[in-house]
Amino acid sequence: MPVTIVSGSEPLPEADASFAPRMEMHSVSREAVTATVAQMGGEVLDALPDGNAGAGFLGFRYVVRRTSLTERPVRRQWLEDLEATIAAIVDRPDMLPPVLSRRAGRTGQAELLVKRGFGRALRWFTWAQAEHDRSVVKALRETRTVLSEQQAELRSLRAQLAALRARAEPRGGRTVRASGEGEYL
Repeated sequence: MPVTIVSGSEPLPEADASFAPRMEMHSVSREAVTATVAQMGGEVLDALPDGNAGAGFLGFRYVVRRTSLTERPVRRQWLEDLEATIAAIVDRPDMLPPVLSRRAGRTGQAELLVKRGFGRALRWFTWAQAEHDRSVVKALRETRTVLSEQQAELRSLRAQLAALRARAEPRGGRTVRASGEGEYL
């Protein structure tokens, strides 16, 4: 039912029907979703009915899990990056840069004198910064120790996993993992 909107005393023009707002929905078959998930190394565990698209659509909410035994590519240089970060933090009580001047003559001498005066006045601040940096380095070193231990444990677990996979027996064309059906290591 068209509605005429009136502004003041004159009516506004009718809206063009070709500019009516539309929401397009494109369905994907359940089989296509299942095939795509399988192609990407997953498995559809369940397809729960979902009525959010409205009465005119048959929709599902999918529950999936990863079944691919290949590991995702992971950048493994984090321990080296942490070492580089620890090495980059300077441990010295005077954190001010060296006192230099690009000027010559009396102007350069006056500039150096002023900079040295500011250096002495700000020494308390640089000491506080140096203490903070030492605390950060200590925390980073503790983190490095924990991460190194975790990396060693991860290597051990990967070796155990490889041994379990080697012992797995194929049954009925499907590999049964030694950890039990449906569990992942």
